[in-house]
Amino acid sequence: MAISYTMGRQDKLSLTKPAKVTGARTMMLPVAGFGTVGIGGVDAVVSEAVARSLGLPAGNAIVISAPHANLATLMVKIKTLIPAHAAVAALVTQTIAGSTEVVTGAAGGVGLTASQGPGLNGTELVTFLAAARSRIGMPYVWGGNGPTEFDCSGLVQWSMAQAGIVMPRVAADQARTGPLVPLSELQPGDLLFYHTDPTAPSYISHVAIYIGGGLMLQAPEPGMDVQVVAADFGAGFAGAVRVYPRVAAAVAGSPAG
Repeated sequence: MAISYTMGRQDKLSLTKPAKVTGARTMMLPVAGFGTVGIGGVDAVVSEAVARSLGLPAGNAIVISAPHANLATLMVKIKTLIPAHAAVAALVTQTIAGSTEVVTGAAGGVGLTASQGPGLNGTELVTFLAAARSRIGMPYVWGGNGPTEFDCSGLVQWSMAQAGIVMPRVAADQARTGPLVPLSELQPGDLLFYHTDPTAPSYISHVAIYIGGGLMLQAPEPGMDVQVVAADFGAGFAGAVRVYPRVAAAVAGSPAG
């Protein structure tokens, strides 16, 4: 199988040692390579023959080619036709009349207007930050979404949920939940996004919470706990986003992961 760089690093997988994969049956599979798939929430790919051997479900996804359609509009229409638990993911970035309509690798929702705001109100912000702070010292676990184990985006999603805010699950989608914020206007509660995957330098794979005073709160990596550290605006920083709850709920309802 091929696996994402992030999962390989987080789970300490190796190209020289098979990994246990469980479907209806369990198999030990060699890891052929590391590389981001480019679809949020998809971290491993196997051949059709291996999928059958594992007893994985078949026929549960469809790829649509619509070269002349407005991708954002099409995704909304498709969402009305599929089961409630299904997801719609953009596999390409579409540019129309010089402006990006669908972006999967850049922080900040595209084309947002003030009418889609505002951001969190005072009560929501206090509750969100208090929830995140209450998780300090709890362990990082790849795929953890709380209440006592977290990965980076799981911590954001769980903490926001305590304030009644619906967030998508993965960092690449969370990066589309509000407008890009200049660092000069950064406020506590804004989300900080990072490119950490050398196999996909433009893919957003890490998120942290800005808490003010030049500090950020994050679930860093396996072997470490939820922590507060100096905010990092160096290499790999993809931008800061101020979450708009209405936009976050819409992204969560039609996620890329």
